Amino acid sequence: MRGGKAAGAGAGVAVAAVLVCTVVVPLGAAAPQGGVPVPPDVQAAQALISLAYPELRDRSLTLHFTAADGGLRVRVAEAVNPVSAPAGVVVPDLVEATVQLGADGRLVRFRAEGVLVASAARRALALALRAHPQWTEAERQARLMALGARQVPPGRFDARLDLARWARFLGASALISAAAFQWGASAPPDNSPPGPTWVASLTAASGDGRTLRYRVEFEPLGGRLVALTRE
Repeated sequence: MRGGKAAGAGAGVAVAAVLVCTVVVPLGAAAPQGGVPVPPDVQAAQALISLAYPELRDRSLTLHFTAADGGLRVRVAEAVNPVSAPAGVVVPDLVEATVQLGADGRLVRFRAEGVLVASAARRALALALRAHPQWTEAERQARLMALGARQVPPGRFDARLDLARWARFLGASALISAAAFQWGASAPPDNSPPGPTWVASLTAASGDGRTLRYRVEFEPLGGRLVALTRE
């Protein structure tokens, strides 16, 4: 891991004393890199990426961390061998996620973009929907299906979250509601991704008697998590 200069603490959990660091490991590994221990908040961000996208586990990845908005911005890409890679090769980010934990160690917000969550296709669809308000529901659904959507309304969406594994970050005894489809609000929440999403509510016990409430959003093409925000 390569560390940079100290960064100030944000709201909630203090960001580790690194401005920029890069780790090249299988996702979720917590072993020291080059003799430098991985900071706890970096380990937490790695764990969250692994929980959100289990298909990335056991792959050799480059994880690039920067302090941002009181949390961490994590860019995840396939690791490239500098010896065998063609000169000038540019590896696109699989995921770029913003992660913020609260002082209680629970998740405050998670938002992801990138190739893995089909950000470009969803953004293009959002622009097309905005440009064609006259489209009928059937026309909208046809365009969504043409992009390879797993499920379209009024079908049921099956949220893929292993709540037992997420308990460390969300709280115990988590329950998630059935997801409702949204084509995109005219004034979505600040942390809401662009374009159509499946939206669910999640509640969990904090351990001190409080109930924690979250808004959970999934992209409709691959059904992957794109935002999780404490309310």
